[in-house]
Amino acid sequence: MDSDPNHIDAVKTSVRVVNALYDRESCGVTELGNELGLPKSTVYTHLSTLVDQDLVIKSGDQYRLSLRYLEIGGQVRSRTIFDQAKEAVDAVADDLNELVNLMIEEDGIGVYLYSVQGDEAIDLRTTPGRHKPLNTTALGKAIMSQMGPDRVEEIIERHGLPAVTERTITDRDELLDQLDVIRERGYARDKEENLRGVSCIAVPIVVDQNVYGALSVSATVSRMESPEPIYERLRSAANRIEVTVEYG
Repeated sequence: MDSDPNHIDAVKTSVRVVNALYDRESCGVTELGNELGLPKSTVYTHLSTLVDQDLVIKSGDQYRLSLRYLEIGGQVRSRTIFDQAKEAVDAVADDLNELVNLMIEEDGIGVYLYSVQGDEAIDLRTTPGRHKPLNTTALGKAIMSQMGPDRVEEIIERHGLPAVTERTITDRDELLDQLDVIRERGYARDKEENLRGVSCIAVPIVVDQNVYGALSVSATVSRMESPEPIYERLRSAANRIEVTVEYG
């Protein structure tokens, strides 16, 4: 048994409860108590505390982890991806002279993490911290293309498919079809789906089958008629970021 005086037994028990819930869609007090070898009263006390702190959700007699863990995980990923990606993003902007953005997903919403303008870039004011529905941008669709179907459906159910322009994809089936195309060809596009007159190409950043974010180039529609060279440059940068994140 761990007898370190700096360890708090109650905290360790709560962590055990959270870890047990992590492996399940939901679970009841009796089942958790049997698995952890703890009295039901102890399990109930820890679950009630976790519910009070918005870390666990109670539905009837079942308990499941809340989306708060996604927010926490997103913060960790965002710090990691920014530290590892900034240099590569700057290099793409220098090479292509266009606007380059880095986006992450937090709680089903796209969040711009970093933006840099090349010498000929349009000014879209994609400031860090700005939020966008994932269905409205190439960045968001690139991120969604690497999610499992249950997660995609959860985001659609929770946030809907809001329109930003008349070209924004707001139909579920159309979006799912486009995500299939993105997975097959390796990059996402939006043509005036987020802003009239502007087109965007984006690639996902994936490490160990987990999507960390996406990287994009945005420009006027006339400057984005040939996507392949831009895609190749973005893919090269994304590969570099993925290796750096994985191996440090």
